Order: sequence, then C-alpha cells, then structure tokens
Amino acid sequence: VILSNSVYKITKIDKAMFFLLVTYLIGLFSGLYQKASSVPKYAISDFAPVVVIFAIYFYIRFFFQNKKTLSKIIEIIYISIGVKAFMGVIFFLSGYGTQFGTTIRVSLESGRVFYIFSFFYALLSILYRHRKKDMLLHLLIGISSIFLVITYSGRMEWIFTFIGIIIIYFSTQKAIRTKVVSLSFSLIAAIIFLLFLSGKTQTIFHRFSTLKRFTISSVGGETSTGTRIVEIINIWQKLRYENKMLFGAGMGNWFTDKYFRFPWPLGPADYRWEWRQAGTYFNPHPLLVNIFFKSGFSGLIIYFIFLYLVFSLINRLKKQRMPLNIKITLVSIYAYIPYLLLNHWSSKIRILLGLLLGIIANIEILLKEDFSPE
Repeated sequence: VILSNSVYKITKIDKAMFFLLVTYLIGLFSGLYQKASSVPKYAISDFAPVVVIFAIYFYIRFFFQNKKTLSKIIEIIYISIGVKAFMGVIFFLSGYGTQFGTTIRVSLESGRVFYIFSFFYALLSILYRHRKKDMLLHLLIGISSIFLVITYSGRMEWIFTFIGIIIIYFSTQKAIRTKVVSLSFSLIAAIIFLLFLSGKTQTIFHRFSTLKRFTISSVGGETSTGTRIVEIINIWQKLRYENKMLFGAGMGNWFTDKYFRFPWPLGPADYRWEWRQAGTYFNPHPLLVNIFFKSGFSGLIIYFIFLYLVFSLINRLKKQRMPLNIKITLVSIYAYIPYLLLNHWSSKIRILLGLLLGIIANIEILLKEDFSPE
C-alpha cells in the first residue's frame, strides 16, 4: 500500500492551497467572461503556473509521506542544488559564458533562484553540526551558494537573502543566534574581499549601479525598475477606466502604455519581441502586480490569505520537536519561501515551490503521528 490513511485527511496546508487555487480561478473566470479581449493561448499560459505547482505538490504529498522517503527527497533537492552551485562557481572562475556589458553571465544561470535555499540549508547544517562527517560538504555548498548569490544574482535575491538571514536569526535558539549573523556575514565579506583582490568585482558594481535614484522620465543605470513602475501605472489606469478593479482583466488579457508611455526603448529583457511590436503586454513582471492585473483586488486579497496561512503554519510547525534534519529543512523553507511566494514565478520557481509546499504538508502530517526526534 503506497498511500497511508493520512492521505485522506485534509491538512492546514491543503486548506491554504485552496486559497491559491481560488486566486487563479478568479482570473480564469474573469478572462472567460471577457473572452472578446482575451487571447486563449495566453490564458492557458497564465493558468499554467498553478497547474504545475499543484501537480508537484500532490505528487510529493501522496508519495513521500513517511520519514525515510521525506528525508531522502530533501537530501536530493539539497545536494542537487549544491552540485549546481559548485559547478556555477567553477564556470564563473574559469571565465566561461557570455558577457552583457559589465555583468558576467555564466552558464547554469537558470539555477540562480535555488542558491538562496541551499545557502540557508548549509548554514543551518553547519550551525547545528548536522552530520559532522558532512561538515566539509555543507561548507562547500554554503560557500558556493552565497558566492553565486553575490556575484550572479539580482537585487531581489540580495534583498531576500538578507531577509532570510533575519528570519533564521529569530527562528533559532538564542545560543546560536550570534553565530547565524557572524557566520553569514563573514562568508559574504570574505567572498567580496576575494573578488576584489582577483579583480572580478565588476558584476557586483554593476548591480549596485542599478540602484541609482531615478525619475519616471530620466533613469540612471538600468531601466528595469522604471519599466515596472510604468507597468503599474498603466495597469491601474486600465482596470480603473474599464471598471475591472474587483475581478481584474482576466487571464489572457493584456495592457498597453497608452495611459503613460514608456520613456525609453524596450528591449528583450523587458518583453517578448512580438509584444513590443504590437504594443500589447500580457504579463507584468512582479508577481503581486500580475495577480492584481489578472484577478483584481479580490484575487490579491485571497492570495494574501494564502500567504498568511502558509507562513503561520510553518511558524507553528518549527516550534515543535522533530528530527534535526527536518528542523533544518523547515527553518530553511521558512526563510526562503518569502522569495518564492513574492517573486515572479519562473518555471524553475514553480517546480521548487510545489516541492517545498508538498514537503511542508508531509511534515505537518508526520508531526501529528509518530515523528519523535532522533
């Protein structure tokens, strides 16, 4: 028998997932209601993220419920990301990859959304001395992961790494809180210092240059932040004038810049070529703006309920007694999941989010059963 009786019990994380589904159903039905202004292929694309997340969530939820299989899938995720991080460092130091202006982009770039999680897991494993024989492995993965977060990732990854360190600080025992801060920032400082000595700091300086102050018509540095602001202005005006603030424009719908023109040329990093040619843009960059555009205020409020339920559940679970590897996993997810739930959902993020939500569900189930600490 593969499935246990607990499969059929509705858990708190299942209830939270219901609110996520409702968020997207609002946008779907809103798009169907306004089918004259909805493009079917983009409507399918808009609904795809929640389908992927739920498919992976239920797979993990049903088939990895016992302690042994759950620990194994956690280990596989961690080691896989760790190997990817280590290879990314090798490629970076070897100078392979394409170069955009002053930003070095090396291969394995698509994995950068994972490195924050592997850094948090490695950090906690070192601090809790989990599997002392694997300390060298944890140190290697931790250094590789934070190295790529510093050199390779964007501003959002920097911000959420800092937020995650704060969350870990308040989620651990007082005896190791000082070590959380000292170890985290010692590694970061050491890596920046070594990059400075090696003359490979141009990617970091480039990222800082994009934080320059700007006005809506004159931008210093990159235009990505300004593009997102213009997006929000146009989306707000579209929903306002079309009386769609409550339920959104619907999936498959688009916005234009007719209310406030983009004051700079748009490039491939902003939108697809066909969107730029037609002047119709189907997906805003920030996740929350995307939800608001497709599902309106009602969808956004329901999504915030989903966020609250997930965060409050993890916060309660992490206070219970459990095996050390599960404790490390839960705190790592707690520190990392704000990035997943508030950042744009790329295909990689959808997969990892489904995995981690499924793991949380099974931890919740196991904590209600015989799941005593090791």
